[in-house]
Amino acid sequence: MEDPLYQDQILGEYRAPKNFGLRDDFTHQAKAANPVCGDSIVVRLTIENGIVKETSFKNIGCVISRVSASLFLEFIKGRAVEDIRAFGQDIPLSLLGISLTPGRLKCGTLVLEAVAKAL
Repeated sequence: MEDPLYQDQILGEYRAPKNFGLRDDFTHQAKAANPVCGDSIVVRLTIENGIVKETSFKNIGCVISRVSASLFLEFIKGRAVEDIRAFGQDIPLSLLGISLTPGRLKCGTLVLEAVAKAL
């Protein structure tokens, strides 16, 4: 059983996700979807001189996919594109701070797939 503190943090992030809502000013955009569960996401990035300056997203999906997107997109702000390209699934999953069942891993990494496409 997960620590109730993590559950509260996850639900708080779900209710007030960072970077939620698509910005009109962006330089890169991509979509990703999980046909198994129906989750989908659109990610917009503003990149200047190889650095991610702004991020935004809109998703249809579960709590895990929305929270993962919120946390990961906040995490990549100010980071170099080349560094982000090297990220693996462990980064968005570790930001969540909870264990996911194998069937939920795609929910936690969907944002990484969209960001990789956008870059």
